[in-house]
Amino acid sequence: KTVFTSFFIQKFLQKRASKIKELTFNSTLIDGNALQTLAENCTEMQLEKLFLKSCDQLTNDGIISFIDVQRNLQVLDLSLSVRLTDLALMHICECLKNLKVLKVRRCRALTDISVKLVVDLPQLEVLDISECEAITSAALIDGIASKRNELMKELYLKKKFKY
Repeated sequence: KTVFTSFFIQKFLQKRASKIKELTFNSTLIDGNALQTLAENCTEMQLEKLFLKSCDQLTNDGIISFIDVQRNLQVLDLSLSVRLTDLALMHICECLKNLKVLKVRRCRALTDISVKLVVDLPQLEVLDISECEAITSAALIDGIASKRNELMKELYLKKKFKY
């Protein structure tokens, strides 16, 4: 049933690829393979916004391959995608120079290593790294706070407290 649905979604997106500017797959079972297939089959698509919030099956490989063909993204929400690691965020920071909104809230595997590189996103206006337990204040000081950013409008840093 899932494969059948995925097949028709892929066909729909292929037919309308040049018109689609935004995709939302929040809280779905989309995985790395599906995202890689989408990247390979919808090369005409020039997305501006991609929402993958709470996609538990999403992998680094899927995100990386998708970003390789969708370099014009301005909004990317990967919040609650628990398999996302530093490797994916480093690739995002390297490739998505037009990114204005980045949300990686509660992506537990992210560390200071990749968060320091967020400073390399020159257009960034909104950053949500709330509840990323492995991120410390050192990453903020050495990263986004290391140089002046006139564009930053919103920064979310909420820590999750353990009782």
